[in-house]
Amino acid sequence: MHIVPEFKEILQSSNLQGSVLLYDPKKDGFYSNDFQWAEIKRLPASTFKIPNSIIALETGVIANEATMIPWDGKKRFLKSWERDLNFKEAFQLSCVPCYQEIARKIGVERMRAYLGKLGYSGMEFGSETIDRFWLEGNSGISQFQQILLLQRFYDKKLPISDKTSDLVKKIMFVNNENAY
Repeated sequence: MHIVPEFKEILQSSNLQGSVLLYDPKKDGFYSNDFQWAEIKRLPASTFKIPNSIIALETGVIANEATMIPWDGKKRFLKSWERDLNFKEAFQLSCVPCYQEIARKIGVERMRAYLGKLGYSGMEFGSETIDRFWLEGNSGISQFQQILLLQRFYDKKLPISDKTSDLVKKIMFVNNENAY
């Protein structure tokens, strides 16, 4: 594990507290400004759209990246959420209402079972909180746990179909330019 002071400077320049945690799979090493912070479990927030997407595809709640998620006509936090979105758009726009609808369709029992299969522990929810437990409440996952899940996902070591793995990688993909 390597301390990188520049990460702290980046956060401080934006008036933020926290840690940046990077993993280099070639060196099997972690880099951070604050490893203790990275071990604390916190709400997963928008990062939960990754396991939520995996579970939606594995359960058949979502068929593919073109599956439409209709807008209910209500005003939203972001104007970009105020329209029908396909699954890929919902992912890339981090459309909370879309993912809330997906979670309700998955349901408590299937969500709990799949989170267990994925090794995504620390989520606390029931029928009343199925559509927001990753945004509020007592659920928590550390930065280390997040990275290890992503590593297992990338290496195709999660108990999911290749079809799901490939599709989630496809919807996560934003750009392939030399500057990135």
